[in-house]
Amino acid sequence: MQVRGFRVRNPYHSQWIGVFVGTCPIHGPGKTLKVLPAAGKESELPVEEADSLEAFFTPGAGRKCPALAVGSHVLILGKDKMLVIDTVAKAVRVIKHPGWCLCASNGENVYFVNAAGAVHRAQKGLKDETFPGSTTLVREFSGTATAVDCIEPVCDFVKEPTCLLRPRDSGSVITGLCALPGSVLVCKGHGMRSFDVGSATEREILKDERSAMSFAFPSGLFVAGDTIFAQCADGIRQTTVAGGPVSLALPAGDMVFEDDPGSPSPYPKDVIGIDAKYIYFFTERDFFHGMALRRWPHGKGGKGARSAGSAGSASAAMEPAPAGGMEMKVTAKKGIRFYERSAETMLKGLEASTAADGREVAAKPPVQDLRVSALGNAIDVAVAVAAGMEKRGLAKFRRIQTSYAQMEDAFVPQIWIDLQKI
Repeated sequence: MQVRGFRVRNPYHSQWIGVFVGTCPIHGPGKTLKVLPAAGKESELPVEEADSLEAFFTPGAGRKCPALAVGSHVLILGKDKMLVIDTVAKAVRVIKHPGWCLCASNGENVYFVNAAGAVHRAQKGLKDETFPGSTTLVREFSGTATAVDCIEPVCDFVKEPTCLLRPRDSGSVITGLCALPGSVLVCKGHGMRSFDVGSATEREILKDERSAMSFAFPSGLFVAGDTIFAQCADGIRQTTVAGGPVSLALPAGDMVFEDDPGSPSPYPKDVIGIDAKYIYFFTERDFFHGMALRRWPHGKGGKGARSAGSAGSASAAMEPAPAGGMEMKVTAKKGIRFYERSAETMLKGLEASTAADGREVAAKPPVQDLRVSALGNAIDVAVAVAAGMEKRGLAKFRRIQTSYAQMEDAFVPQIWIDLQKI
């Protein structure tokens, strides 16, 4: 079996509010956030404010609050208020909201879904002290919200009904949400649609039907490269972003070990997130042994992965730079002014001239499209350079993409900023 036990602890006895694996948070009872970073020591963060959250209720699966993480910041969403937790500064903010049911992030933007199926985008990023600011309506997906319950017969299109992965009830028309650069994925019923935010166009990926060509009661959505994984009743199903055949990537029965104790029997409970190598999930056992946190290698590779619904953020497939453009890779070794001069030269071009040693320097035409990219500590430099070009009237923002690159055993944030000459 490829599934491996990653951590085995009892969150009920430890009174955890959740587990934060790299960029993947999950939550439960208690007032402590457990942090299991991709590299470094695990830690615990007291979150006294967790008592003020009223969680959503999933029939047959207990109380849940959707959550996501962006870098070192975690967002936990209750019915009428949310917690923004800075795991580095160990600071917690409590923010009231109008009734969001799901949340997702692509690293740059945070999206919310209400009970009626309307997707909104937060004006501010999760790290901003004024998050979320105002929200903008992105798209309304009409329909009727119905409670998800494993008691409903699923034998007609689930091959292994004896072992089921408990679905999460979002309380919304939309049952699953994932944010990609420039678009969002939503699940309604057993189907899935993609909505391009920039062009306001919608595309059907999976039909809403009870068949092997759809998702079975999908809730959490996770993306690695061009593959979409979904938490479904019979396990983790997969398809592609472009649409295509649906297959059962990991059956629910394979998420439980033969020696797992349980009364009456153990069962897989929640898929909590994804990174460049693994999908992480919980298996519910008996009270004394608690939940087991496990991981399964999805085999899709790539620089990172993106998760949403109950967890969030690493990378999906990056959109290529505009044809004919140039890329300037920024590092932290040189200052902002150095890269500003370089960017300004590229956008303005150079006239033919004669160097001090008598060499003729050929003219260089201005570039129409410039991509500024950076990794880790150099991201602030890249953002400052791009903002400087806009302020001087040399270029305007075309697109911003963020991701997490795997560097040995750690994940490092990265950014690509596409500028268009004015």
